[in-house]
Amino acid sequence: MARSLGDWALDFLLITLAVTPLRRYTGVIWLARLRRMLGLFCFFYAGLHVASYVWLDQSCDWTAIARDIVKRPFIAVGVTAFMLLVPLAATSGKAMVRRLGGRRWQALHRSAYVIAMLGPLHCAGMVKDGVARPLAYAAIAASLLGLRALWREQERRRQLAGAYLPKVKGRIIPIAVKR
Repeated sequence: MARSLGDWALDFLLITLAVTPLRRYTGVIWLARLRRMLGLFCFFYAGLHVASYVWLDQSCDWTAIARDIVKRPFIAVGVTAFMLLVPLAATSGKAMVRRLGGRRWQALHRSAYVIAMLGPLHCAGMVKDGVARPLAYAAIAASLLGLRALWREQERRRQLAGAYLPKVKGRIIPIAVKR
């Protein structure tokens, strides 16, 4: 049961990360409104995954849990991913976006990229019947993160090429740079 809850959490994380590429390539803008809800579903299933591990697998024995975290690295990876997910869920509301400011909120929520890398790693440590599922998760996460890296590089190149300099009648106006 705990394993399937973890799979649901990872599924929702990857679906949440797929919203931006789908929106950009299809032009369907309303998809962006689903992102917050999908991210909270990810947190919900991750919370159930952790709760089932703590309660059903370890019987709330915190000493055994601490030993398990040290003994089995994939548990430590999962705990790290969940701890990174908590602030994302706590700051998902519009009021928190205003309170933190857009840039700080966005910087915080970029930790979802780290979680997307940790999730398949955690899954790989758990499986005993083959690595196909963790590899599929890793490939999907890598492609979604790779797209974002590509877009950032394209944006950086556009900026370096002067695409954002002010123009008057088709000519670029030089801007004095203060040093």
